[in-house]
Amino acid sequence: MTTGSGVRLHRPLRATCRSRVRHVGPVFRIVHQGTVTAHRLGPAERPLVLSYGAGCDSFWTLLMILTSPLSYFQDLRRRLTLVIFSDLGAEIPETYQHLACVAIPLMRRHGYDLTIIRPRVTARDGNVYENITDYYFAQAAIPGKVRRSCTPRFKIGPLLAACRTILGTDEYDTIICYDAAEQHRVNRLQELPPGERERLRSHLVHPPLAMGKHRNIIEEEIRRAGYLVPPKSRCFWCIYSRVSEMEWLTEVHPDLMDRAIALEEHMQRERRPFRQARGKGDITILSKPLRQIRDTHLTRKDLDRRQLRLSV
Repeated sequence: MTTGSGVRLHRPLRATCRSRVRHVGPVFRIVHQGTVTAHRLGPAERPLVLSYGAGCDSFWTLLMILTSPLSYFQDLRRRLTLVIFSDLGAEIPETYQHLACVAIPLMRRHGYDLTIIRPRVTARDGNVYENITDYYFAQAAIPGKVRRSCTPRFKIGPLLAACRTILGTDEYDTIICYDAAEQHRVNRLQELPPGERERLRSHLVHPPLAMGKHRNIIEEEIRRAGYLVPPKSRCFWCIYSRVSEMEWLTEVHPDLMDRAIALEEHMQRERRPFRQARGKGDITILSKPLRQIRDTHLTRKDLDRRQLRLSV
């Protein structure tokens, strides 16, 4: 059995659901090595890493660090040593376009260049995946909302390892771009490995939160600065998507919607016997099956077009 991108699922889930496969090799691969700028650090100062998420909060933070006259951001800029992005291979095309056409040129105009890594995660079939969609297809699974596995495995773990390798030290501070509505994420830090939480807690910087900036204000300030607001950074099949976002995906990127449906339905087929034996139903990525969301939306659009023709 293969995924839409040709990745083969060698063994059925039922034969491997309890097996554990040891990961071999590095947990990341450097796709593009950007600049490492440490010459402006004072003798006792720690390097500062911007974990660039490619969304609205990250771009506003980058823009403020590079252009704001406020002393808070000027200090961050002086200490900024590395800007790094973990590419999961599943962002919507508009995110990659904003990254290539807006964010990276902005960095380069100010003397920085983005370091891009790909995570390397081993699935139950023993293969190492750099694409998050292919990995979860091989797992016949999706991340859970309570204990979501995608962020630690594909973002935090690879980023920590990459920063340690590139900087040659664990002694650095990290900018994570939570906005003013995300204090709860700072308080919990559940996405960090338990052994890392307390060590890293005092070394995390959250500029949008520190400046009291909510998302609507951030978007407006980006527009006033003359830049396009990036779309929400997310995998095209993200479990936190809204139904309206999947309807948009159906219209604008139907191929990605088809891949999301394939992922969901493959997971359901592989896990259905196991769940039915326990009296449970199928798992869905959103509150309704993606195929139902797509078909309902297309039917509604078709009816709207028919009514428009009749009215004319």
